Amino acid sequence: MSSTTPPVDFGLFTSLRYDQQLLFSEENTKLSGNEEPSPFYNLRFHYDRLVDALHAFGWRLIPSKVNPEDELNPKLEDTKVERGEYPQAFEPIRDLERFRKGLVDAVDNYFQTNPKTSRESPLKLRARLYRTGEFIVDVTKTTPVPLTNLFPPNPLPSPSSLLNSTRSTSSLPSTSNPTPTLSLNDDSLLIDTCPMTPSHYTRFKTWPRPHYEAARTRLGLSETDAKREVLLWNHDRWIMEGSRTNVYFWRPIEPSGADSQRKTGFGWITPSEGTSGCLSGTERRWMIEYGMIAIQDLKIDDVKDGEIVLLSNGLRGTWPVTVQKA
Repeated sequence: MSSTTPPVDFGLFTSLRYDQQLLFSEENTKLSGNEEPSPFYNLRFHYDRLVDALHAFGWRLIPSKVNPEDELNPKLEDTKVERGEYPQAFEPIRDLERFRKGLVDAVDNYFQTNPKTSRESPLKLRARLYRTGEFIVDVTKTTPVPLTNLFPPNPLPSPSSLLNSTRSTSSLPSTSNPTPTLSLNDDSLLIDTCPMTPSHYTRFKTWPRPHYEAARTRLGLSETDAKREVLLWNHDRWIMEGSRTNVYFWRPIEPSGADSQRKTGFGWITPSEGTSGCLSGTERRWMIEYGMIAIQDLKIDDVKDGEIVLLSNGLRGTWPVTVQKA
């Protein structure tokens, strides 16, 4: 798919979690954008990614009352928003508070139209933005996950630790707590049979998603299959991501870069956006900022059958899976 010829119904989106338990997470409060407790998971990172996507795709709204060639208009510095040169010209996400209000309104409407659903129920929000400025938030119920998956411990547990892991009640990153808090279950990671072409359509979350749907179809995964994921790789055989997740592998940390994991020799690595063309995930960003993972590329041929890999996304947080080669 060419990055210059999007489909008619093309839109940008981000999927995030609404969860009442996040109101008690100090870490999530730091990412609320207003320093107040929030039920929206990593809200500021989701907003940032939408704005970055607007820049990348060149979306700008220029009101008809403004003529960019009119020399009588005020100086450019005074009319950047009016001229549509900033993504904030998209009214529904002009700033973080408007974005937050759109999510709050969608959640309130969901509970009003589903009165038998408890307000404690976690929800999946898919916030879609179209070139016309239309902002649509789809709301559905989602499965509960512990805070320890949404904000896993720092340092992250090694694969050997995960083999005998037990859940912990701690939700905040702490370098003084090495106890694994992520549980390994029967989730699996399959490897795609065809390469993916990196583009803005992989770097950002776009709608529709035919390239990801095709990958899942090739491996026999349905829309509702949450126990299995597909590992994607590009034409140069660099690992990219999962069809709905970012990926992390336990490998020796290369000497380049100032990463704390170099002290141990091994650590969790994630593909670079530049080489692989992977998605700039919100949970991935959080773990990078805490130094919990290193950015380092890996070839698909180096993936081992049966090895433990970490996945993450803006809905489920972080969780371990096992590679299952055909």
